[in-house]
Amino acid sequence: MGLPWVRGLVPASNVGPTATAAIRGVIERKCYFGRHLGEPTADLVLLARRAAALVGRGPKGIPTGDANPKRVAGEVVQFVRSPQVVAWVLEAAAGDCESCSLPAPFIKAGGVPYLEVHHVRWLSQGGSDTVTNAVALCPNCHRRFHHGADAEALAKHIIARVPRLRAE
Repeated sequence: MGLPWVRGLVPASNVGPTATAAIRGVIERKCYFGRHLGEPTADLVLLARRAAALVGRGPKGIPTGDANPKRVAGEVVQFVRSPQVVAWVLEAAAGDCESCSLPAPFIKAGGVPYLEVHHVRWLSQGGSDTVTNAVALCPNCHRRFHHGADAEALAKHIIARVPRLRAE
């Protein structure tokens, strides 16, 4: 991250990606030097954190941005998911968000309501790709489940609300 090492603290070699992201977040929230906040980044998590830290104390004028932003190549690790599970969950929702109960915000080309399938216990946290761990959500609820201050309470609420879900 370009920050000085803490004297006497040896970096651990067994820190996984979830712990690494959490540690990075704590460092940036608690110890981040303001001079880095405005630097462009391709890391979407870091971008969101920097932008959030700048709200209310960002540049006084309109930022110039970059007319020709750089591209970077990187490695992405993704989970292999079942299209049958996605289709089943979307059909079970019948066009309504399973969290807020509102209809999908729009109809996609082809006539299908736009909902996003969310794993209540994230795959990255050991959750299963099954209908007992997946719900159909509108984009707003989906972002709330991932980024809301009440995300943990929402997960408990949806498990109680949707009968097919199991606490994993």
